[in-house]
Amino acid sequence: WHRYDMEKRLKGHPEYMAMRNGRRLTVEESKAASREPWKFCTTSEGLIELFTQALLEEMDKKPEQKMWSIGPSDGGGWCECEACKALDEPCDRVKWPGNMGAESLTPRMFTFFNEVARRVAAKKPDKQLGCFAYAAYTYPPAKPMNIETNLFVMLAARPYYGFSLYHDDLACEFIRLTDAWDEKLHGRIGWFDYSTWIGLKCSVGAPYPPALRILKLIFPHIKKIGWDTIYWDAAMVRGYGSLNTYLVAKLMWDADADVDALAGEWLERAYGPGADAMGRLYDLLDRQLAAYKQSKKYDFQYRCVPEQVKAIHAPVFPQMEALYREALSKNLTGPQKARLEMFGDNLILLHWNLRKAGWVENPEKSFFYRTDNQFKDFIEKACARPSLSLIPNNNPEPWLKPQLGVVAPEAVSRDE
Repeated sequence: WHRYDMEKRLKGHPEYMAMRNGRRLTVEESKAASREPWKFCTTSEGLIELFTQALLEEMDKKPEQKMWSIGPSDGGGWCECEACKALDEPCDRVKWPGNMGAESLTPRMFTFFNEVARRVAAKKPDKQLGCFAYAAYTYPPAKPMNIETNLFVMLAARPYYGFSLYHDDLACEFIRLTDAWDEKLHGRIGWFDYSTWIGLKCSVGAPYPPALRILKLIFPHIKKIGWDTIYWDAAMVRGYGSLNTYLVAKLMWDADADVDALAGEWLERAYGPGADAMGRLYDLLDRQLAAYKQSKKYDFQYRCVPEQVKAIHAPVFPQMEALYREALSKNLTGPQKARLEMFGDNLILLHWNLRKAGWVENPEKSFFYRTDNQFKDFIEKACARPSLSLIPNNNPEPWLKPQLGVVAPEAVSRDE
C-alpha cells in the first residue's frame, strides 16, 4: 500500500488513513507506528478511488507488466472505524484451530480487494491483481463471498510457519484450508510457504532437519487440487539446509517424486560413506523437532529462540556429536569431507553457545569444544565460508551471554 506514490497522494486526506484509538493517524504517524506501516481506511470510498487511480496511472507507465499488487503492508495497525470493523467476523477456532486471533479480517480485506479489482477491470480488463490470504485474513469468510476473477491470491498460512505442520491438528487443517480456498478461487490461487523455514537474522548454530513429513504433506496435496503456483523460502544455512533446499527444488519440478529416495540420493552424493550416519543425525533432529512441536498446543514460533534450542538440541547434542564423528571417520573424498565439515561448523558454533548458556555438561570433553580465543579465530574464518548464517551483532542479547559479541539470536517474543 505504500507504492504508487501514495504518500504524496494522501496529503490533505487524513480521513483516508486508519483510525486508531478514536482518531485518524497522519501519514507520518502511520510510518512511525509500526515496522510495516501504511494502513488505510479500506471502506472509505475516497480512499478506494484514490488508490485505484494511482494504480491505473502506474499501469500506464509499465504496460508490459501483467500483474500488480494491491496487498497491504505486513504487521498490524488496522483501521478501527465502525465501517471497517463491521465487516470483520469472529474467529471460528473450532473449525480453524490455527486461527488464534479474536477476529477474522478476511471479509474486510476481500471487500477492498474486490472494489479495486472491479474498477481496474473496467479500465484494464487484461490486467491481474495480486494479493494475499495471510495473517488476520488467512481463513476463508464464513459467509458466502464472491472474489473477482481478475484477482490472484497467494495463501500464506502463518500458523504453519516454522515446522508447525508437525502438529497433527494443523496438518489436518492444512488440507481443509487449501480445499476451502480452492472452492472459492478455482485455480486463481497459489501457495506461499515458510513451513520448513526458521528465520535466522543470525544463527546460534542449531541445525534444523529437512522435515520430510511436511514435504510429503504439502506437495502432493497442492498438486492434487491443481494449484500451479508455489513460493518457497529456502534454508539460508548451507551447512545443514542444502538437503531441504534440494528436496524442495526437486518437488517443485515433480510433486510426486519419492521424498525418501531423493533424501537418500542427496545424502549419498554429499557424504558418501558417511551418508548413513548423517541420515540418522537428520532423523534424530526430525524426531526431536516433531516431538517439541507436538508438545505445544500450537507453536507458531519461526525464530531460533532459546526455548527451542534448549528443548530440541541441548538434550541430544552428545548423540549428534557421536553420529557426526562416525561419519567423519569414514574414508571420505575431499569434497565429501568438506561438505561434512560445513555441517560441523554449525556444531562448533552450537556447542559454544550451549556452553555459554550452561546447557552442556563437561564441555571441555567435546570434539567441538573451543576456548574463547580458539572460537574467535574459528568465527573469523567461518565468516568467509557458506556453512553458517552469520551477521555482525555488536549488542547480542543476554540469553547465551556471549563474551565475544559475535552471534546470538535476536530477542523475539512468542507473541511477536
